[in-house]
Amino acid sequence: MATIQERLESKVVKDPNYIDCCWVWSASLHPEGYGRLSVDGKTQKAHRVSYEIYKGSIPDGLCVCHTCDNPACVNPNHLFLGTVADNNADKAEKGRAAKKLNANLVKDIKDSLSNGASLKSLAKLFQVSPSMIVKIKHNRSWKGV
Repeated sequence: MATIQERLESKVVKDPNYIDCCWVWSASLHPEGYGRLSVDGKTQKAHRVSYEIYKGSIPDGLCVCHTCDNPACVNPNHLFLGTVADNNADKAEKGRAAKKLNANLVKDIKDSLSNGASLKSLAKLFQVSPSMIVKIKHNRSWKGV
């Protein structure tokens, strides 16, 4: 039976030409782009599992953040611990903070979806998570628009 580390490493793609490249998760992904891995019957985010394998335990209440801003990356050299506030500050500093939506933007998102735009492209364009686009698409958020 494979160890958790062997299972994790079997699902990553590394570019052999770069020493410190992202280790891109190639298996199941969360709608926001994070890798998913089942450990002891529980689904966990792959980057958190990687952190625990290579760097140690994650104290309660802390996030595992990415220096590379690639949610599918599980390279422990790209991961660091921080609070939710630290993670949000890092996002804002790097220009990745979510844009506040309004009714007009949501209408634009819905129009784009009806014209075949991809969830990922809309999330990037409107600076929101792909899961927010899914919620809008299925009327779980912004129902009245």
